[in-house]
Amino acid sequence: MSQNNINLDTNILEIKNLKIYYPTKTKNLFLKAVDDISFNLKKGETLGIVGESGCGKSTLGRAIMQLIKSTSGEILFNQQNLNNLSKKELREKRQDLQIIFQDPLASLDPRMTVGQIIAEPLKNFAKLNLSKDDINTRVKQIMADVGLIPEHINRYPHEFSGGQCQRIGIARALILQPKILVCDEPVSALDVSIQGQIINLLKSLQNKYGLSLIFIAHDLSIVRHISDRIIVMYLGKIIELSEAENIYEHPLHPYSKALLSAVPIPDPKLERNKKHEPLRGEVPSPINPPSGCHFRTRCPKAFEKCSQIEPLLKAPDNLVLERKHVVACHLYTLD
Repeated sequence: MSQNNINLDTNILEIKNLKIYYPTKTKNLFLKAVDDISFNLKKGETLGIVGESGCGKSTLGRAIMQLIKSTSGEILFNQQNLNNLSKKELREKRQDLQIIFQDPLASLDPRMTVGQIIAEPLKNFAKLNLSKDDINTRVKQIMADVGLIPEHINRYPHEFSGGQCQRIGIARALILQPKILVCDEPVSALDVSIQGQIINLLKSLQNKYGLSLIFIAHDLSIVRHISDRIIVMYLGKIIELSEAENIYEHPLHPYSKALLSAVPIPDPKLERNKKHEPLRGEVPSPINPPSGCHFRTRCPKAFEKCSQIEPLLKAPDNLVLERKHVVACHLYTLD
C-alpha cells in the first residue's frame, strides 16, 4: 500500500488528557511520568517524540501499546478508546498496533530461530488460519522486505549483528501488517553508520505498507530525517509541537533551542561559530516538579511569572507563523 493513497488529514490516533501517575511511598504523592497531554497522529504520518531520559516519552509509547495502564485520559485508535476495552477486545486490536524496542538483541528470544521469532505473531492469531507453508512464505517475504537474507531463516539471533537483529525486530512487528508502529528509540543502541540504514528502511516500509509511525528518540538530529511533525517533551509534558522543519528552522521554547544547539554540525567552521545554549542544572524530580513552568529552574530566560503560572500549550500570541506551531512558554504570551 502506498502512502500516496492515504488521506493525511485523517486521524488514526488521538490522545486526550492522558495521565500516567505512579504511587510513591509517601501518601498522596505521585511520580507523574505523563502529565495531562493531548495530541493526534494522522494516517501515514511520522510523529517524532523527543526529550531527555526520564521525560516520559517511552512510557507514553508503552501506554499507547497498552503495555502499561493509564491513570486517566483517552487513547483513541480509530475513534475507539483502547483504555476501555476488555482483554478479548484488546487482543483483536493488537494486530494493528506493534512496537520496535530499543535493544534489538534483548528483545529476541535466543532459543528461537529467526523464522520462529518472526512467525510467532502469526501463530498467536489463530483466526488467520494459515498453513505451515503459508507462514513460511510470509516470513521469507518480510525478511526480504527488511533487508535480511531469507535463506538465514533457521539461524539464531546471536549469529546476527545489532543492525540485523533490529531488522528482525522490525520484521516481527510488520508480519501482521499493523496500522501503527511505535518505534521506541530503535537506533540508539546501534552504530551511527547503521542508524541511517534503519531510518531509511523504516521510511521505505512506511511507504510500502501505509504505516503511521511514532518515532521516539532523545536525539533531535535523528528524528529530523524521518518525522513529519515533532513533539518536544519535558518532565511528562508537551512543551512544543510543530512540523519538523519548522522546529529546526524556528524553535521557540528555550528547551528546544538548547537541544538543537547540542546537535553537532558536520562543517567545523559552522560548528565553531554556532550559538550554543547549554542547559544549566539537573532535571528536577517528576515526583516534586517546580511550580509554574517545570523548565524554569534551568531556563536562562525565566522571569517571575514562570514560577507562578504553568504555561499553556498554544500558538504564540506575539508571533505570526506560517505553519501550525504550539509552545508552552510565557515568552510568547501578551498578557
